[in-house]
Formats: sequence, C-alpha cells, structure tokens
Amino acid sequence: MMKKHLILAALVTIQLGVPAYAEPASTQRTAFIHHSDLDLATKSGQDRLKHRIWRAAADVCGTAHEFDLEGKNEVRKCRRETAQVASAQADELVAAARGSQPILLTAAQ
Repeated sequence: MMKKHLILAALVTIQLGVPAYAEPASTQRTAFIHHSDLDLATKSGQDRLKHRIWRAAADVCGTAHEFDLEGKNEVRKCRRETAQVASAQADELVAAARGSQPILLTAAQ
C-alpha cells in the first residue's frame, strides 16, 4: 500500500524538435509534487493535487516562443502527456486514501 507521504515525480522524456527560442530538446527536467499537506480522501484535496500536477507539467515542459506554432504545439503535447503520467500515480494515492471503500466486482459473463 502506498503511503500518503510519497512524492510524485513527473518526468519529461519526450524528445522535442524545439527551435532555439525554447529550451533544449535533450534537457530532461523533473518536478516533485508534494502532497503530504492534502487530504486526498476529499474532493478539495484531490482538486488541489490536480492543480499542482498541471503546474508541475507546465514547469517541466517549458515554453516556446510566441510565434513558434510548432514549438507551442509540442509544449502542449508534453504538458498533456506529462500530466497524464502524474495523474495515474495520483489516482493510486487517492484510491489508497479512500482505502475503506469496498471494490465492486461483477462477473465478466
């Protein structure tokens, strides 16, 4: 069982074809999303965690210059995919926080 004090790590491993105005493509950045101050059994705590995940994804994916449409699209893709990875980990933490709820099982026939 995962402990509430685990730290989510959002890793960016996508190689981007980014122009000189954006951050280098070979740079791998990591953000730690702390959540020990949140009650993940509540909607409020879950919403705050989602917000932190989105902010961290924005930070690790960087930005592209305003007139670089391809670079901006790559940044959006990076943010979306990075947030999905962290959200999957967050879902496990939320499930652990709600540990007293039963699991519904239905026959697959």
